[in-house]
Amino acid sequence: MTQLTREDLYSLEEYSTIRPDFRTQVMAHKKDRQLAIGPNATLYFEDRLTMQYQIQEMLRIERIFEVAGIEEELQTYNPLIPDGSNWKATFMIEYTDPDERKAALSRCRWQTSTRSTRSPMKTWSGKPKTRPPRFIFCGLS
Repeated sequence: MTQLTREDLYSLEEYSTIRPDFRTQVMAHKKDRQLAIGPNATLYFEDRLTMQYQIQEMLRIERIFEVAGIEEELQTYNPLIPDGSNWKATFMIEYTDPDERKAALSRCRWQTSTRSTRSPMKTWSGKPKTRPPRFIFCGLS
């Protein structure tokens, strides 16, 4: 699959208009691209469409419209698009109950990696003021 470019993305104004229909399309697409591997863990197999949606959402949420910011999002998420000879998946640990989530987080052993200067994941509390400097891995004990 080909990488996304700025020309593949909608402007913030255009995206706000098409977002409901685009989101419906992507959510239907993602239903066939996930594999539950436990009650709270799921693998989501990514592709160009799912990454376009992720980028569009990040641009919208963070109100990014400058070229440098858009390019940063593309550099972050393009590596999650399969190249035709592999699969790419994101691993999600999800707890809908806040107390369960807090308990699970307390059992995590956190480890950082310097493989990236930016993590594609955001905090639960919403938009961070600065970008996290590393990927963060959590192993439940």
